[in-house]
Amino acid sequence: MLGRLLAEDLPPSRHALVSEQAWAGAAALLPGARALAGTFPHGSGPNCFGTVMAAAGVPGAAGTWMQREPFEEWLAALTTRGGRDDVPGTVLVWRAAQNGQLQHAAVTLGDGWALNKRSQSWQSPRTILSAAEVIATSRSPGWHLSRYSITSGKIISQASYGTTAVSVGTPVR
Repeated sequence: MLGRLLAEDLPPSRHALVSEQAWAGAAALLPGARALAGTFPHGSGPNCFGTVMAAAGVPGAAGTWMQREPFEEWLAALTTRGGRDDVPGTVLVWRAAQNGQLQHAAVTLGDGWALNKRSQSWQSPRTILSAAEVIATSRSPGWHLSRYSITSGKIISQASYGTTAVSVGTPVR
């Protein structure tokens, strides 16, 4: 009930519509994505950067207010520029046009789906929407979108990014 009330102004998560084939195709690059889909964090702080890193298998990232610098390090270490919205592992990154600073990130699951967390607030769930919906709802004046492809299914240790292990969150009902 609380999940429905809090997500009232947002498109509902469509994680139940993602095919088993799409989840299986995403699992190698995004081993944590399915567990995150449709959940709320246990408190405020966890954000879009931590959600993307957690989906890619970084331990503890799901419960962390991930700062820009560790996310940039992760992008540099495990991605290359470019990507497509219809394949798993394309990291969608919005930056301020004025200074290039990171503003938001999401990740594609394949078959046109993407995992997104709109804010670091506890009432912001981790949702599955179409990649087109994520792109459309994440637009903001002065931001530009870039794509990065995850090149490795290698899991980076939590020590690399100073995260602490926490549980994934509460499912949206």
